[in-house]
Amino acid sequence: MANDAIDYINRDIVNVKEDLRLLSKLVRDGNGQPSLMQQVTMIQSDMSRIEVELKENIIHLQAAVDACKARDKESKTLNWQFKTAIAVAIISSFTSIFLHYISNKPDNTDKALAQIIEKIDKLPKK
Repeated sequence: MANDAIDYINRDIVNVKEDLRLLSKLVRDGNGQPSLMQQVTMIQSDMSRIEVELKENIIHLQAAVDACKARDKESKTLNWQFKTAIAVAIISSFTSIFLHYISNKPDNTDKALAQIIEKIDKLPKK
């Protein structure tokens, strides 16, 4: 019975060694495909390249967003400057028209003098 147990253990050890040899070959050499170690190395390289590209794209995107914000801010500033200039032009036009109207309006004193002169002319002459 002890010999049977030893034979069983020896067969298990042989099987384990064969499995380890096959796994080692698969990991180290591959089975017609690149080995797992090569695949992991390629994946790490791809991930590093992708990470660099993403960082560059993020930098370019941030620069584009900043440029858009600057253009938007400049546009809003120019819009307010334009509106302010229009408002000033309208106010000055109305002020100019009002002052012109006031300066050309006959005052009451001129009218009163004209009436007095008419009355004087109507007086009988001696």
